[in-house]
Amino acid sequence: MDLMDPRAQEIIDECKRQEESCLYTSTALFSWQKETRKLRIVFIVVPIICGSFASARILVRDPSYDWAVAILDLAPEKWSS
Repeated sequence: MDLMDPRAQEIIDECKRQEESCLYTSTALFSWQKETRKLRIVFIVVPIICGSFASARILVRDPSYDWAVAILDLAPEKWSS
């Protein structure tokens, strides 16, 4: 059995603990990155769709759509900032 300096053994144990901590952190960051990619797509696509429905007022002259157009018209301005 190799008798190692206790300080050297403590440093080795701490390095192993740090390695495990880095592994958990990298896994968490990778999962978070996948979620933010999905949210980024939502925050790009939804304002485009809402803006297209709001601009449909130009093509559709029916007054019954006024409330929907007003709501959808506000959405892209709020979400794009």
